[in-house]
Amino acid sequence: MYEVIWGSKKYMPTFKEYLKVSTISCGYPALSCLSLVGMGDVVTKQAFDWVLTVSPIVYAAALICRLKDDLDPNELEQKDAHSATSIRCYMIDNGVSEEEVRLKIGKMVEDAWKMLSEEMTESLTHADVNS
Repeated sequence: MYEVIWGSKKYMPTFKEYLKVSTISCGYPALSCLSLVGMGDVVTKQAFDWVLTVSPIVYAAALICRLKDDLDPNELEQKDAHSATSIRCYMIDNGVSEEEVRLKIGKMVEDAWKMLSEEMTESLTHADVNS
């Protein structure tokens, strides 16, 4: 709902505000929960509790999804100067060019992939130890 309110009021959120909302609204946290539902009885309450906290793995995946999408905005977003995207929010917050923002966001995506890989490796290592 925040994104709808921002658009209707022509409010441009800060980059931090934008990421907080858009990493949830991109759907990855919900998709992560739904994927557990599809696994049936093998999933424990602990697994649902873990995914509902928006774990670092889920957050990193959501961040990659959101930022990659914003790096290639659709035509409607390009025409609407009031649509919040990570690029616009970062440019306004930091007074930098679009080219600089794209480099920064590209680095953020790279860092999120590293975080995702590290968390997955750690998670698998703990699973092996506990087996």
